[in-house]
Amino acid sequence: MFDILRGIQKFYTDHKDFIDNLISGGLPAILLAAIAFFWWLKTAHRQRRIPPPIFPFEVIKPQTQDLKKRILGGEDNDPLADRNIAYQQRVANRNIRRELQQQLEEHRWVLILGRTGLGKTREATELASYLNQLGWTVLYLKPNEWLDTPARMPTEIGTDRKLLFFLDDLNQKMYRSREEISPEAEKSPVEKFKVPLQERLLEALKKYEQFCGRGEVRVIATARNEKQSEFVGEASPWDKLQWEKYPKLWQQFTIYELPEPEDDAIIGALAASVTEAKIQANPQQYPELARRNDATFRNVVENLRRLKNDNLPLNPNTYKESLGKTWKKRYEEAGKRYPISRYIYDAVDLLRQFDIPLSRFTVEPTARMLAGKNFWQQLWYRWQIRKAINFLIHAERILTPRDGQIEAKGKQVEVGEYILRFTNLILQMADKHQEIQLSLLSFGWKLIDLKREQQALRCFNKALTFTSDASSIYFAKGYALDKLGRFEDAIASYDKAIEFKPDKHEAWYNKARCYALQGNVKLAIENLRQAINLNPDECREWAKTDSDFDSIREDGRFQTLIINS
Repeated sequence: MFDILRGIQKFYTDHKDFIDNLISGGLPAILLAAIAFFWWLKTAHRQRRIPPPIFPFEVIKPQTQDLKKRILGGEDNDPLADRNIAYQQRVANRNIRRELQQQLEEHRWVLILGRTGLGKTREATELASYLNQLGWTVLYLKPNEWLDTPARMPTEIGTDRKLLFFLDDLNQKMYRSREEISPEAEKSPVEKFKVPLQERLLEALKKYEQFCGRGEVRVIATARNEKQSEFVGEASPWDKLQWEKYPKLWQQFTIYELPEPEDDAIIGALAASVTEAKIQANPQQYPELARRNDATFRNVVENLRRLKNDNLPLNPNTYKESLGKTWKKRYEEAGKRYPISRYIYDAVDLLRQFDIPLSRFTVEPTARMLAGKNFWQQLWYRWQIRKAINFLIHAERILTPRDGQIEAKGKQVEVGEYILRFTNLILQMADKHQEIQLSLLSFGWKLIDLKREQQALRCFNKALTFTSDASSIYFAKGYALDKLGRFEDAIASYDKAIEFKPDKHEAWYNKARCYALQGNVKLAIENLRQAINLNPDECREWAKTDSDFDSIREDGRFQTLIINS
């Protein structure tokens, strides 16, 4: 120790003049510059972690040449990608595109209905492509993006005012929106915290009609109409639309029942695709295959894709007559080739139940988690899963599953068995991937629905590390604490939500409930009054029937507030 001190003293003595000048002149400036630099670095790092706002529509400007690619996807060199298969007139002496166009001109909002595999998206895309070339901007609603009512015309659209909104696969979009939470709810003019897509969609489209004029807005949508559910206990595709519950939305649409393709259309699809896909076939057998087909285009494509992958010829012995049997057969064949495939299918199933984006970085670790086992088996499974997922991504397009593909495995994953490990995995992935960061809020709400409030709190606390604009997250955290009976902590979290968004009536209302449950009549009344001032009808109706207010229901101030506000 003394040696060190003597060394420092000697260094100062030898360089006394230089050090004195540095301290008296340059050092403060250097220190200030260093402090400023590190402050800037910290601020920049924090800004990078704040999720950016995402416009929910893919904007396709007029006369765009790759519209079909942007909507239908698929590789350029894939002859069996939907957009690369020659379009077929499905019914003789009828022009479906022209019929849809006429309906759109007369009614402005058109909903194409039909069972899975009929080609609803392709027909809507053909119409969108035609109108796009005539000067219409196509706004394609992206999957898993939050749609809010715009306060002003979005800059992403530019100056275009002839807008065609393309809403594909509304069954899944509507169903997933039941528990969706806006990542920027505090900035939204929508007052409710949880707003189903059915309500948001109607409000948003009406707002665009105000911006552009009703005559300049068109809506083309697709949805399935099967009345049978695919998983036991899950709503059917038709029920997912909730037709009776949201008549204001559905009454806007005129319904177009898409006809099934006739045999000649199926023959045409086979003739157009077999040669391009380099599949051995006898054209004289096409009429027999068309008669055996389940009257869907998709069954044709999926049969050809399976035959191409397995290097098999096309004939009546190798052709599967229905889409359901095709998916089941392909699931079984994938399992024979890679037994570990079942964990990958289950991983996709589990991720979809929680609306977590499907990508390799989410599916692969989830499959490993489901496989479980000890350390050495995990090493073996890691290698096996990697090989299997390479095959399933290429051959089965497992990251963009089609209707019925995952359901073909027959049984849905029971989430309760895996929820703790799955939560840990999601939190780990959030540290590396912004897509997961953006999903933490909705994931936490689903955990609350499963009565897993402790795990939900972990998600909300993690989400708060990625954003500084967090009214919606603090509200969710308050709700979880509320459910756990931690009322003081819940109130503090609701206060933080209100700090970011003072007109958040749900937070004021929930604070009032917490105070009522604590027996604090005065503060309960004060917060309830604030909630009712912000949203009179809704909050008053809530309070009239909310059993949590039983302890103060006879208080005269409560009765006056409910009756006179």
